[in-house]
Amino acid sequence: SDGLHVLVYGAINERKGLFELIEALAQRPSAQSPTLVIAGAQDEDVRARLATAIAKLKAPVPVVFDRFIPAEMELDLFSACDAVWL
Repeated sequence: SDGLHVLVYGAINERKGLFELIEALAQRPSAQSPTLVIAGAQDEDVRARLATAIAKLKAPVPVVFDRFIPAEMELDLFSACDAVWL
């Protein structure tokens, strides 16, 4: 799709700063917001809170892969995204 893509990658837990990133993106006009791609196994706390958090994003809709990311998919994700939030 068009526009920028920001990848949040790795073990998705509270320390990742995901919720702070979502809050910052929610403040931007939809036309200026990148697509958020969240890829990695989520811990229980993140999983419980994520749907509520991403509902604050106007558009585009985030892409979420809540699982271990195999090497071949990792390469595709890094190639497809413009920035990585580690």
